Amino acid sequence: MSLFTYEGSDDFGKPRSGEVEAPGLVEAAHKLAAEGVRADELAIKARAPVEPTVRDVDAFVFFNRSLGAALAAGLPLAAAIRAVGHGLGRGAFRSGVERVEAALREGRTLAEALAREGGAFPAEYRMMIDAGAASGNLPHVLTAVASHAAMVRALRRGLATALVYPLLVVAMGLGVFAGVAWTSLGQFRALYAQFHIEAPPALLGMEYAFGSMIMPVAAIGSIATAMLVAWLVCTRTIVGERVLAGLPLLGPAVRGIWTMRFLGALDLLLTGRAPLAKAAPAAALASGRRGWARDAEALGRALAEARPLGDALGTLGGFSGLTARQLALGERLGALDDAVRNALERETDEVGRGTESLAMILEPLAIAAAAFLIGALFVGLVAPYAVWLTRMAG
Repeated sequence: MSLFTYEGSDDFGKPRSGEVEAPGLVEAAHKLAAEGVRADELAIKARAPVEPTVRDVDAFVFFNRSLGAALAAGLPLAAAIRAVGHGLGRGAFRSGVERVEAALREGRTLAEALAREGGAFPAEYRMMIDAGAASGNLPHVLTAVASHAAMVRALRRGLATALVYPLLVVAMGLGVFAGVAWTSLGQFRALYAQFHIEAPPALLGMEYAFGSMIMPVAAIGSIATAMLVAWLVCTRTIVGERVLAGLPLLGPAVRGIWTMRFLGALDLLLTGRAPLAKAAPAAALASGRRGWARDAEALGRALAEARPLGDALGTLGGFSGLTARQLALGERLGALDDAVRNALERETDEVGRGTESLAMILEPLAIAAAAFLIGALFVGLVAPYAVWLTRMAG
């Protein structure tokens, strides 16, 4: 349990202050409300012994989810932000949250406070918050932002696991291959010489590759450098994104995550009653795809010219044709919000299934590759000696 101090008033307007014990901020606010106290200030005095550490995306999810719950419980915005900020791990995000809280206390609006912290709170996020505040449904928007960010994070981690695990299996196979070769080459070479057996090509090749540390180190460095350069190109350039999106197996999952982020942001903005001509470009910026961010302005102009959404989405290179048609149909039927949510659910399911399929294909291939390396090592070194023993026995 944590201990909180509070200042507020009761149902009759009488000032109230004191301390309350509760597991967390939201629970403390609910406990006070049940006692007829409206807390205008609620701050932690003594923290519970064990607290989760949240950083980066975790911090973003934690902040939005906790702030939405605190506002729904009736806490004033500045007090809620300050209290939630205490639960964040030390870092740039927490510092930004603290500066936002300070700006609110100076009398600035939430939009102005967030705009001053552009790095921690990008333009598309600020637009979502503005839309939620304008619609009077800010707690719901904050909770939805947190849920969507957590869902995308889980799918991205699943995709990363599907790629990293096979690489680790192959790396372990290469490690075993290199370790055995490094420690056994001399012994096998001496054995072949003792019995006057011609050294097999596999032994000669491994002697060339592992006779010194230069070749293995150079090979590992070259592979690592090539992988790093490929990753940077694919994630930091528009051309690389196109290559990544076109890869078999991996490309559909990556495209699906971009589309999910677009649809999730669009859903939040439309829920907050943001105009479509502003909501769609902001969603393109939130997608995480550089090409769509570049084309966001063209998308906004097309919608401002009253072009149908399905046609306007053609300005986003590589946007899913099926999703565009689904949104266009929803717009014609006057049910665009429902169409966006249905498309988001479909894309989420497809990305999940695609990630599972990718793992099911790559993992057996990686195991087979590792087994081939180890088997080739064994056969290449032992087979000539076995043939010689067979001849001696005959």
